[in-house]
Amino acid sequence: MRVPLSLAVMALAIAELIVLFFVRSRPATETDPPAAGPATACRTDELALSYGPRTTTSPYGGQFTVAVLLTNKSAHGCLLAGLPTVTLNGPDHRMFGPAFQLRTSDEAVPADLTLSPGGRAHIDLTYLVGGGGASGTEQWVPTMITVGLGGAGNLTLAWSSGEAVPRQDAATHPGSYASGYINGG
Repeated sequence: MRVPLSLAVMALAIAELIVLFFVRSRPATETDPPAAGPATACRTDELALSYGPRTTTSPYGGQFTVAVLLTNKSAHGCLLAGLPTVTLNGPDHRMFGPAFQLRTSDEAVPADLTLSPGGRAHIDLTYLVGGGGASGTEQWVPTMITVGLGGAGNLTLAWSSGEAVPRQDAATHPGSYASGYINGG
């Protein structure tokens, strides 16, 4: 007995649908790999904060940029989203207090960076050095930098340069500012 080809193809398609239904509808077992989903926001316990290289930004000196590195030390990917906040902390300033929150660069774009395990991103921290002197501003030396992860907590790192940073809390175009998240480090 010969079965028409179209009937054989149809029977094969129905058999494939039945197999797919039963394979997809069975419960997951311990041997199934975990489903890959979107990365969750990086938590502070998943990241290490450190300094990268420092470069001179101004041809006249007095302004530098240092990379603040964020390294994923967890075993899974995590997401850096939006823009970070960067604050220099130090002694109490008579006009502005102990915290100098840096403005975000006008060129910064909110990011959605996924860091794989061991992956890095960085923030460029551009800052002026000096303070005190003829302008009447007091010398202010930060002791710590705080990086806010947009609702996922804060990371801190000692201010290792030991240099004074002029406070420009009220400046419209400050010489000290931070970038957004930049992939790599």
